[in-house]
Amino acid sequence: MNKHILIIEDDMYLRTSYQMALEIEGYGVSVVENGHEALVELEAKTPDLILLDLLMPTVGGIDFLRTTDIKQRFPNTKVVVFSNLSDSKVIDKARELGADDYILKSSLTPRQLSNKIADMLGVKGR
Repeated sequence: MNKHILIIEDDMYLRTSYQMALEIEGYGVSVVENGHEALVELEAKTPDLILLDLLMPTVGGIDFLRTTDIKQRFPNTKVVVFSNLSDSKVIDKARELGADDYILKSSLTPRQLSNKIADMLGVKGR
């Protein structure tokens, strides 16, 4: 079964880079640019993993987690917050609201991110 990833990222360059890197690894990928679009996308398809930016227009990452009640509605979906915001209070809040992991964008290459996602999803041989 092909694993599906939803990328919620407002920066077009990053969104496209992550999408291409993950598609090369064989994942199905959907991309949206804010939390509002993500809510619509979740009604259409439940992803195996959400890669979530925090600082976005319209509906940001924390508001997305708060309004989605992600772990209740989608208990099998992993959520990885992927941000350059390193405030420990924000990280704690994201985890409290259902984030499984919190990664600083500046600390990983797209390839390293892909490897981390494979580990989280239990995917071998990528």
